[in-house]
Amino acid sequence: MNSPSENCLGMSLLETLIVLSITALVIGVAIPSFRPPPRHLALQEELSRLEREALAVRLRAIRSGIAQVWKPDVLFCSSSPNDRVVYLSDGSALSEPFCIRQKDTTYFVTVSPLTGRVQLANHMTP
Repeated sequence: MNSPSENCLGMSLLETLIVLSITALVIGVAIPSFRPPPRHLALQEELSRLEREALAVRLRAIRSGIAQVWKPDVLFCSSSPNDRVVYLSDGSALSEPFCIRQKDTTYFVTVSPLTGRVQLANHMTP
């Protein structure tokens, strides 16, 4: 005579529920990593990158004692001559506000004349 454990060839309801809950947990953790970052985080990351570049050029100007020109590597709204920043040997900056475009939004960026830091002025959506 066969024992009851030899006759069971399938999975029990409890085993199925455990497998489904582990699968749901793995999917719940993995799905957010496939989504792009929210717009405000992407903008913050871009501004941080711009600020790192600007401060590196400013430091080069201070160390060399010669004015340095920085042209940000971004998608500009228009190709005008005011989308560059001049850092003087004392660390100050000469620049007009320039606009950059990210996806469907236009942002105006300023550079502080005293500290040379990049700041978000405002933004417009078309």
